Amino acid sequence: MRELTIGKNDAGQRLDRFLSKALPLLPPALAQKYIRIKRVKVNGGRAQRDQRLSAGDVLQLYINDEFFDKPSEENLFLTLFKPHLTVVYEDEHLLLADKPQGMVVHADETEKVNTLINHIQAYLYQKREWNPKWENAFAPALCNRIDRNPGGIVIAAKTLTFNSTDSEVTIGIGDQNDENDKSLYGILDGGHTYTAIMRKRDEIPEDIRKFVRVEVITNVQNITRLSDARNTSVQVSDMALFNLDDKFDDIKASIAGQAYADLIAYKDNEDKPIHVSELLRLLYAFDIDKYPDDNAAPVQSYSGKAQVFKRYKQAFESPFYKSLTGQIPLLVELYDVIERELPEKYRDYKKAQGVANPRFGSVRGIESLDTPTKTEFLATPTKYSVSSGYIYPIFGAFRSLLKFDEATGVVSWLFNPIDIWNEVGTSIVQNTFETYTNPQLAGKDKQLWLSNYRIVETQSLRKLLGRR
Repeated sequence: MRELTIGKNDAGQRLDRFLSKALPLLPPALAQKYIRIKRVKVNGGRAQRDQRLSAGDVLQLYINDEFFDKPSEENLFLTLFKPHLTVVYEDEHLLLADKPQGMVVHADETEKVNTLINHIQAYLYQKREWNPKWENAFAPALCNRIDRNPGGIVIAAKTLTFNSTDSEVTIGIGDQNDENDKSLYGILDGGHTYTAIMRKRDEIPEDIRKFVRVEVITNVQNITRLSDARNTSVQVSDMALFNLDDKFDDIKASIAGQAYADLIAYKDNEDKPIHVSELLRLLYAFDIDKYPDDNAAPVQSYSGKAQVFKRYKQAFESPFYKSLTGQIPLLVELYDVIERELPEKYRDYKKAQGVANPRFGSVRGIESLDTPTKTEFLATPTKYSVSSGYIYPIFGAFRSLLKFDEATGVVSWLFNPIDIWNEVGTSIVQNTFETYTNPQLAGKDKQLWLSNYRIVETQSLRKLLGRR
């Protein structure tokens, strides 16, 4: 039981409306039920949902602790009192749900609560088959995805097993030694499956039965990085058509001669490591025509790749975008510098706070690697895999250094952004990680983007004043 005392600023509100604000994770329907069955009391007596609260009233709340948590993407399923879920198959390991048209499978910039994964988690939570408090890290997760508009079957993993010898995680999808089971389970998931088939088709003898290999990944700590690498979140066919019309020529001209120029994929199922959408994201983060000041932030460069392509498609012929496209090599260099130096800046600010041995690799969304990996664009060796959810709010802050002369149609810089990064990088990294240690929340938080923007802006103003 917990008690809440009504202050003067909360006085005069209806009980049910106060609860909706004080306990946003508590579904309204469940709150009404708790009031009705006397699990919510006012001054020790029976309460009515429409009664007005007075200053000094004491609420006794006989409500599960999890409803007192702060809302986050990890617990939004609690707000779904009655999950809307069509289960077409379920066993102890798997759940197959029929996703309706118009529903997103995961949270995005347009919808946080009414997602397929939230309905699945709420369903299993209310069946008492899963509770995040019982687990160290595992949460029911989707094995495949479908875009918002189409409907179809989506598979969710309810359990997993971990083999410590080879560090493999396995979910149960039938007995793969049983030919009957093999015919009952599988995923056909768009371009990735198509690409795998096309690569291997000539190696498969004609006289044998063929099965598509399915890779299921669950219990991933750095989900944002994985999503970035495996999904463009846009209709590739639209981009392919755009490329066929030679509308990426400005980008190709801008990066001609760069080491990564031949690594950019512009076509469907093109076997290259960097999709052109990644360059469009960099441009969008510096779109001062759309985001000219600190009143708004281009968070979609991290969270909305479809929106990014839509914007480029609309504006690529404008004088501003043509000139901005010429800055891609510098934007790539800046992103690379931030990606590889971010661990050092993190340790610098932690040591300044008295932390003797800062552990950057222990932060959520950061993976410390035994074998060095390479940065996304310039393939610079690095020991850490860093989620773009941390990088983009830092990268986008340097938008404040950009200016556009409408008379000449030329984009230019107040100062070299890499020089400013060297001067205030530690402060920006500190602001980012003291605000969030969840990359998905960091990447989508407008206020974090804007506060980082102001750090860079303030430094540029100091330098301008120093010139006088």
